[in-house]
Amino acid sequence: MNGQDYYEIPVLQRNYVWSKDNIKDLITDIKESMDEDQSQDYFIGSMVFSEGKARKVVVGGQQSITTLSLIFAVAIAEFNKDNDTDYIGLYSPYLYKKTPNDDGDIIWMNRLKHHDKDNYFFTELINNKPVGNSVTTSQTNMLTARETIEEELISLKKENELKRFINYLAKRVHIASVR
Repeated sequence: MNGQDYYEIPVLQRNYVWSKDNIKDLITDIKESMDEDQSQDYFIGSMVFSEGKARKVVVGGQQSITTLSLIFAVAIAEFNKDNDTDYIGLYSPYLYKKTPNDDGDIIWMNRLKHHDKDNYFFTELINNKPVGNSVTTSQTNMLTARETIEEELISLKKENELKRFINYLAKRVHIASVR
């Protein structure tokens, strides 16, 4: 997820299923890698995709890319609480970007789009808006993921490590892309 491409999770993908433990392990692994050597790259796995019309269609790697998007969303929400517009501006493009639509109007477009059943819910989560009741397994798990990420990143913020963590995530954490 390089902040440039647009991705889509098709309906044929399994549900978002990562548990609290998966998310805590990912954040801990990234933090340990960062603490060991901030200049080293860290690979979290692979993402398989096919080329769609406007987006890359995610065939494998949905769990990672969804979780990374939620991590950026929570970090941006924390930067927003501190009115840190520089950091908001740096990392918002990992979630959405202004782009022209077919009519030439400028719109905000999510970098990651889930299939129709879950996309509105996911969009509200990454925009830090109330989501209401979850109706699918993916929605329930995404909400739990967001809450878990909030706990973990607030802990990093208390240690004055959040900015260093999110910088490391953006610059040094990679997903190998295969198409």
